[in-house]
Amino acid sequence: MLALNCMFNPFIIIFILILAIPFVALTMFIFSKISGIGDIMSESNNLVQRENSTQKFLVYDPSFNEREFIIYVSHLYAEYRSCQDNKDVSALRTKLTEALFSQLEMQTEELRRSGLTTHTEQMTLVNSWILCWKHENERDILPVRLDIELCEYTTNDATGEVVSGDRNTRHLIAPVLELARTADTQSVEFVDKELIICPKCGGEVEVEQHGKCPYCGNLIRSSKFNWVLSSISSGR
Repeated sequence: MLALNCMFNPFIIIFILILAIPFVALTMFIFSKISGIGDIMSESNNLVQRENSTQKFLVYDPSFNEREFIIYVSHLYAEYRSCQDNKDVSALRTKLTEALFSQLEMQTEELRRSGLTTHTEQMTLVNSWILCWKHENERDILPVRLDIELCEYTTNDATGEVVSGDRNTRHLIAPVLELARTADTQSVEFVDKELIICPKCGGEVEVEQHGKCPYCGNLIRSSKFNWVLSSISSGR
């Protein structure tokens, strides 16, 4: 009975709790440090993997310029958002695969039918990098992640009312753009205009934004680096 009374003595319980609190705090501190180290190790491993992937691709294609490629991709995404807002994706025809272009056409047509307009404002590129190099189905594929801060919202065309999003709040998105080209293709000099031969009429053409032959009107699919955009994740 005496032992039982001692066990439930409030002073003894308080004393035990006082001793236990530093131990619990120390344990939580150690685990937080271990978790932090794990996060740092994970991020470090991801960085090493990305660097290794880029180095492998440079061996495969020594003329590839990673910096200019990423700049091109970020500009392409900005152009995509602008075309989406204007509900006209025709300027992207030569820069996208047929499947993706058809998908975007359907999306913009749905916006027209619904009487809605998307708006992209205050867009700032925070970070960007090539995630990996994939070689599949006789294609080279480079997925590029973009960390972007922006303000995006959708309005009703008839009333101007904001139906989704917020015109005054910026937030972070992380879309992944996959660019593809035929395997074993080597990079060419990054230029704004590219002289090629039209496969329909044989005329020499400087391919610009819309990629149409000025002689016969044939659509010519050609883009910087010979890459075309094959998919876009929302990154929300």
